[in-house]
Amino acid sequence: MGQALLRLAPEHGDVRVVGGIGSTRTELSGVPVCTIDDAAELMRRSDVVIDFSTPSATAELIDRAGTLLAGRALVIGTTGLSEAARQRLDELTAEVAVLSAANFSVGVNLLLGLVERAAAALDPDVFDIEIIEAHHRRKADAPSGTAIALGEAAARGRGSPLAPLRRDGRSGTIGARTPGEI
Repeated sequence: MGQALLRLAPEHGDVRVVGGIGSTRTELSGVPVCTIDDAAELMRRSDVVIDFSTPSATAELIDRAGTLLAGRALVIGTTGLSEAARQRLDELTAEVAVLSAANFSVGVNLLLGLVERAAAALDPDVFDIEIIEAHHRRKADAPSGTAIALGEAAARGRGSPLAPLRRDGRSGTIGARTPGEI
């Protein structure tokens, strides 16, 4: 996503990438990259902070730079955040406009709404829901944030949180599926 942002920003006169935050100081496509330790000035010059990184980097950004985010917008596309990081993110919404999503694709977000509606319309004693995903070999998280979001949409459609319905790793001869599980 960072590469796409760097490629597309010059096409929009009102968008300017002022820098990036990474594990080391460097430059990427002519944009300076600093560490979180050096990010204060970068964040002061920013209207929006966009984070598509890792759960640990996002948690560090929220914890260490939270006060610098006041009055700015924060866009997060990182999934797999700990409960503590999600709670801290919720607390930040008092001072920061936050947009957090498992997937920013228009098609996937349309699919999430359709899955919720379908799950609401289909009797769980008759219709099963199974989410199967495949990724390139470098995919770091499994299930992906998108797969979890699809499960959450299906569970919402059935009027339940995902946790009691979720079953991971069906493999081999394990017997019939429990009615209603996702």
